[in-house]
Formats: sequence, structure tokens, C-alpha cells
Amino acid sequence: MGDEEMSESKQKRVTIHITSKDRSSEICACLHSLRKQTYQSFDILLLDNQYGTPLASNFKFIHDVLGRLKLEGHGVEILRDNVSFGVCKARQRLIDEDPWKENPYILRIDDDCVLEPDYIERLVQVMEDFPQCGITSGVTPPFSGPDVTRNVEEIKPIVNKIVLSETGDITYYADDCGMLYDKGDVLPAHQFRSNALLKREMFDKGLAYPKGTTNVGFREEANLSIHALLLGYKIFVDTGAVAWHAHCASGGCRYPNYQQLVQMDNERFYKFVKDNHQKIKEVL
Repeated sequence: MGDEEMSESKQKRVTIHITSKDRSSEICACLHSLRKQTYQSFDILLLDNQYGTPLASNFKFIHDVLGRLKLEGHGVEILRDNVSFGVCKARQRLIDEDPWKENPYILRIDDDCVLEPDYIERLVQVMEDFPQCGITSGVTPPFSGPDVTRNVEEIKPIVNKIVLSETGDITYYADDCGMLYDKGDVLPAHQFRSNALLKREMFDKGLAYPKGTTNVGFREEANLSIHALLLGYKIFVDTGAVAWHAHCASGGCRYPNYQQLVQMDNERFYKFVKDNHQKIKEVL
């Protein structure tokens, strides 16, 4: 990849969707990492769910970095909501109220992630190389976790694999993308993880964030992934695209009873899988 392969004039524009809740320090690092991307054809839509004073008026650096992004040619819009209604509803609102609906790609990123400079470029290249791809993501290793490396040769031909039993139960649910890999490789997947690039056209065809589901246990990601597969799209993971995660995957959960939330999410997800068992099995 490079300037000779994808000139600025030919780059397809991306809308970056970010939902943020009470993470003023983390989102500063996240936004600054966007300024360092090798792929600069993007706009930013931020949903501010900060308690109390809005992010951009209360934290000077956020205000400054958003201003710098505007000066550098990026559209920047902020939606405000004081109600904690869950990440799925928040992300669906970004889809519904996106002012750049002509942008063919949407990159949804967590507010506590720092993207390596080639992150967006690598994911856009996957979309260009695999026309049937509807969703592609990289890997999201934690800053604070152990430095674990996986060899991609060990997990081929597929990463993040979902296997169903004949009765519709999920019998194997792999999670490999929280690790670092020894080299970059584009692998097919049944499910994306965290910071993913999506084709907007899927939402025009009926794809939507699942109602009544949170981000706990990755049920939101698995649910959206399966719906994309049912629409006829493919999912890929580029193990060389790295987005560092400051918190654990469900670190943004504010629900008072975490285990109860996990149970509710699992019940909803597994009911959906059982109700659509045969259709899902055909696309896995």
C-alpha cells in the first residue's frame, strides 16, 4: 500500500463514528491518533454521552484537537445526549443522523482506543481487495494486558469462528483478535472485533444494531456480524492492523449488576441464534 496505489483523489471517504462516555483522557489520545493516520480521507461524528458539562466545552485539549482536525480538512460534528441508553442505541443513532451519508465507509471505534498510523489504510485496502467484504476489523490488544503473540499460521483458515450444534447451540466461540500477531495477514472471520470498517450500503439494506443488546460479552458484535453474513456479505480480519485498547472490552459498562447484564445479553443472543438456526448455519 502507498500513495502510488491509492492517491488522495481516489480515496473513498470514511465517516468515523465514536461514542464517548466519561473518558476525557482516553478520547484525547484516540482523536490524536486519527491525526496521524496515513489515510486522511475521513470525517468524524462523535456522540458525547459525558455526564455534566459537554466534552468539547469542558476539556480544552479535546476542543483543540477537534479544531485542528477541522483545520486539516475533516468534517467534525458532535451529537449530545445526557441519557445512558446503551451502546447499541448510541451507535444506531450515529447511523441514523450521520450528515455524510454519501461516504461509502463507516469506521466505528471505541473512545479508549489508539490506532496505529496505518490502521484505516489497511482496512480500506481490505475492502478494495475483497469486493464481497462488508465488515473488516483489525486486532485490539490491551495496553495493560500481557504481551502475547500469536502466529497466524496457527489459526488459518479462519479467525473468530462460530460453530453451531444441530440444535442451534453455539458450541465453540473463538476470540483470537485481542492478541498481537507475528505478521499481518488478512483472514476470513465470522465476527469482527471492536474497531471495524463497515460498508454503509449494508444499513441501507436493513442492517441495524440489535435492540436491547449491550456490548457485554461481544454479543452486539456477534449479532451485527451474523446479520451482515445473512445479507450476503463477508467479514475479514487484518491481523496487521492494530488498535491499542486502554480498557477491557466491557470496561465501559455502567450497569450496576454486571453478571445480570451478561446473562440478559446471552439469553437474547442465543434465542436469536436458535430462532434462525438453519439460516445462520448456512452462512457460517
